Amino acid sequence: MRKFYWNKRIMHRYLAYAVMIPLTMTAVTGFLYKILLDVIGVQKEKIKFLLKLHQMSILFPNSAVFYTTLLTTIVTALVVFGYSMIYNPLWSRSSRSGRNNRFVPQSMREYHHRYSSVIFIILLFMTLSGGVYRFLRAVVGIEKEDIHWLLELHHMGFLPNWLSVIWVTFAFLCIFSLLVSGGRILPLINSLFRPSKYQVLASGTSTPPTPSANDISIIVASGGSSSGGSGNIDTLGNHDINEIDVEEETYPINSAYNNNSNNNNHSILNTSPTDIDYQHYNSSSSSLSPRDNDLKDSF
Repeated sequence: MRKFYWNKRIMHRYLAYAVMIPLTMTAVTGFLYKILLDVIGVQKEKIKFLLKLHQMSILFPNSAVFYTTLLTTIVTALVVFGYSMIYNPLWSRSSRSGRNNRFVPQSMREYHHRYSSVIFIILLFMTLSGGVYRFLRAVVGIEKEDIHWLLELHHMGFLPNWLSVIWVTFAFLCIFSLLVSGGRILPLINSLFRPSKYQVLASGTSTPPTPSANDISIIVASGGSSSGGSGNIDTLGNHDINEIDVEEETYPINSAYNNNSNNNNHSILNTSPTDIDYQHYNSSSSSLSPRDNDLKDSF
């Protein structure tokens, strides 16, 4: 089941790469043609080139049939593979982030997943109505009068002019939002928005340096007596550490440690040693082992 899911995602991705530019051009030219013709009032002959670009009839004879049939097939497959991957549709009351308002997406990916569960109907409707009309006219040979209703359905031409314009505008915005959100999360396009190594270095952001072995020093703090006294700090260099065999010893915990902890901590905080990576703290000189006392006296 997991393998089939990834196969559907890969198919959806490659189909999106193939259809993104042609579908965008078709949507933009169709929208501009409708606005210029019915809103601005430009003569049909002056914007006829937009209609030719919309159905791609300027390449070669019968190129409109080839283009619209291929585009309809790819878009249908894109919708089928994409819809089967939707994990959180718009009508779902559950949300991965636990937010109450499920209609406000937090990312392009969330918008594409949630709103494509509804917008795909508009995309499929516009694609099939236009593609099937062109296929029946040019391939099957049905007369224009018999299937003209498909073209009217494509841009809602049977409605009042202002409603037809609203429909085309709404359909264009919905389809264009899917193209933008889907294109943004494609790996090839998404990589363009990620900062490169040069951008990270130029921004002055760097990781803190890792201390080397030469920077390591051990602080041996010998506290005062049980009545409280300032401790003495001796520093062991790296070359001295290499000559010492570390032995694990268990030191008894007594009440003197608790009584002198505040005084000894105060004496250590008053010092300002740099490049300290490891600290060895002993509560009093009496709690040091004989081997530690020898090491302490040797320094």
